[in-house]
Amino acid sequence: MADGSRIQKQEDKWVFAPAIMLSCIVTKQHMSAYIPIPEILTMEHCRNKHSFALEKALYLEAVETEMARADRRSKSPIVDFSIGLTRGKSRKIRLVEAKFDINDLKNLASANTPAKVQHSTDVLRSCGIPIDSGAIVLIKKSPIVQQQRRWLEQRLLAQGHYQVKTVDEFYKLYFCA
Repeated sequence: MADGSRIQKQEDKWVFAPAIMLSCIVTKQHMSAYIPIPEILTMEHCRNKHSFALEKALYLEAVETEMARADRRSKSPIVDFSIGLTRGKSRKIRLVEAKFDINDLKNLASANTPAKVQHSTDVLRSCGIPIDSGAIVLIKKSPIVQQQRRWLEQRLLAQGHYQVKTVDEFYKLYFCA
């Protein structure tokens, strides 16, 4: 009986699915922005050790740079990257915003995060894959940041499906089988 419930739990969990982002038209148009997550974390100033190795994500900062250059406009605020997730036959895209260079979350302009999510959703809408409202906000493990975590979660909760996680928690949430 316990094995059956464990199998059921596994099917209820959203897990990383690289094929979803590979099938996205935005990824196909900007293949140079589909890069390994460790590279993205390094570019976003993550200094923590993590378990990511070969997993890839669409680096939306690079996509926005390419689109702005092509349209001859200024860059708009956009979340850092997106991943594809699957649960059973369901598929979705999850947006991820990295805030590793923030030492005090109270200084964070959290009002900007929903605008970034909206623009990212607009950019990815052509993929035809549902995009989860809100985003995962990655933070560092420092004691001050961890103490302020609940405050940020409460502030963002009213604006969508936001979760505030460390890199390790993010990895365990979507990348561990």
